[in-house]
Amino acid sequence: MQCKVRIQMGPVQVEYEGPETFLKKDLAELLVKVANLTAEMGVLVSPDDPDADDNALGKGPIKGTTGTIAGKLNCKKGPELVIAAAAHLTFVAGKKSFSRSDLLNKMKTATHYYKQTHSGNLSKMLGTLVGSQKLLETSKDEYALSDEEKNSLEKALGK
Repeated sequence: MQCKVRIQMGPVQVEYEGPETFLKKDLAELLVKVANLTAEMGVLVSPDDPDADDNALGKGPIKGTTGTIAGKLNCKKGPELVIAAAAHLTFVAGKKSFSRSDLLNKMKTATHYYKQTHSGNLSKMLGTLVGSQKLLETSKDEYALSDEEKNSLEKALGK
């Protein structure tokens, strides 16, 4: 029987399409080789770090985790953490727009700043940020940083 698998660890990606026997016999060895190659490249990737792929691939002009960005922005309140998450998605992940769930997931990665109450207050925070034109709602539950906010963040983050 034919099967298909794709494995990605940081910047290393391997695709296989062929007989199922390969997966049964050689998949474990392949995973070890991919992990070794990733380590040789000097990339540390934790499977529990949702920021890891973005940082390793260097998609955007700014490097660092959402927590690092939150620190640079001196985040104290929920809306500030939303902006830090949006900055990560924009400048590190290279996304032009992002969903509400993307924002919440990035906020959660900033463990020193994220509070459980942020999840319940996210709608209010997004409404405030859209109202102040820091975020634009490009479609239902899809957001982007305004040009003015991008420029302000670029200065603050040292782009």
